[in-house]
Amino acid sequence: MRSAEAMHDLQKEQKEKTKGRAAPVNPLAPDEGRHVSLEEYWDKWYENPYPDIDVSYEWNNGILEAKPSSNAPQLDLGFWFLALLHQYVKTHDNAKLIKMETGFVLTMEDAAETAARLQAEERLQAIEAE
Repeated sequence: MRSAEAMHDLQKEQKEKTKGRAAPVNPLAPDEGRHVSLEEYWDKWYENPYPDIDVSYEWNNGILEAKPSSNAPQLDLGFWFLALLHQYVKTHDNAKLIKMETGFVLTMEDAAETAARLQAEERLQAIEAE
C-alpha cells in the first residue's frame, strides 16, 4: 500500500508532466490520458493500480480513461451480461464463473463510417436498378 506522502509525490510528478495541458476530468485519476499498449493495460492498469484510491481505468485506443462510478443502467447491463454468461456456461459446461468482474475487448463500428458505407451501397443499388 502506498502512503499518503508517496501518493502526494506521484500527484506532484504527474502535475509537472502535464503542465500546460488541461486538468484531467478526474483529479483522483493521476494516469488518465496516459498512452499504454493493450498488453501493458491488462498487466498493470486493468486491476486497481492504486490500492489507496478508488480509481479504475479503461483502455480506449491506447489511452487510459478513468472509469466513472457505476450507475443504475450500467448495473442493469452488467447483470444482464452476467446472466447471459451464466446461461452459456450452464449450457456448454466448459467454464466456471469465478469472479464478478469481466474484462474483454469490444470493437465498435464507427457510426459515421457505417452510415457512409450504407449510403454508398444504396447509391450502387440505385444505379444497378436503372
